[in-house]
Amino acid sequence: MKTNATVYLPSGGGRMFEFSRGTPPFQMTTEPGVLVHDGLPGPLGELYRKNNIAVAAPPIVLDFSSGADVMPFFVTAGISAIFGFFMLVAAATMTVRRPCSTHNCAGGSRASVTNTTAGPTMDLGPWPAF
Repeated sequence: MKTNATVYLPSGGGRMFEFSRGTPPFQMTTEPGVLVHDGLPGPLGELYRKNNIAVAAPPIVLDFSSGADVMPFFVTAGISAIFGFFMLVAAATMTVRRPCSTHNCAGGSRASVTNTTAGPTMDLGPWPAF
């Protein structure tokens, strides 16, 4: 908290007090933290409700833990890695379990493919060199 005030004037009137130039009027504390939307634990919110303590619609909680700012990124990376691993296993399984009749393998019935189109074919020439 910072202030531009240099003097204190009591609300009831009276003498003004000048702040010392060497010490700030408020103690400055800076601690790293993260504001977490809807971060109030359920039992604590219920306790507040039972005791008629008003809580904001989405409660915002200040989290002072050292890894609070990067925790959502690690959770997202972990979930994505697990999902990616399962997709990799599924793709490998589908490749291995594909029947031989759909691709040209030694045991398949379509080992040699012939052109069965009716009509002339067009020769496109050699492939261009890139």
